[in-house]
Amino acid sequence: YNPTADDRDISNFILRDGAATVMATIPDGTMLDSGDFFTVDVGNRLNITGDHVFLKDPTDSLVLDDRVYTQGDVSENVSIGRENDGGVIWKNCIIPSKGSSNNGSC
Repeated sequence: YNPTADDRDISNFILRDGAATVMATIPDGTMLDSGDFFTVDVGNRLNITGDHVFLKDPTDSLVLDDRVYTQGDVSENVSIGRENDGGVIWKNCIIPSKGSSNNGSC
């Protein structure tokens, strides 16, 4: 989610797990418009027993965001998301909101 008034270039940002495995690299030329969302589908690559997920800059040296989750956070047909777009509180989301606002969904 881009909470700023400016479009952001998120080319080559890296999504890693706690074992430092690259789960995804955002394609070159990817712009995130102000107020827009970007989703990454990692399939079943997240550990159901818990993990630590990192969003890193293209140099792979700066952590831009991260989230630790535990087995207690995970259940079937429930995702984990920020309670409010760009907020700091994470909650279980029972209403799907992929690619749209979490406000009111979590």
